[in-house]
Amino acid sequence: MFTEQPISSEENICFPELSGNFLAQSGSFLIQKGYFLIKSGSFLFR
Repeated sequence: MFTEQPISSEENICFPELSGNFLAQSGSFLIQKGYFLIKSGSFLFR
């Protein structure tokens, strides 16, 4: 019983880190996609 509690707390700490890392990766991907769209848009308007 006492050994199970630290494992569950470690898992609870680990899940927010994974979700935060996933959000950071998706956010950087959206920023790169937006930058590509702006770059292609400026190329079209020339």
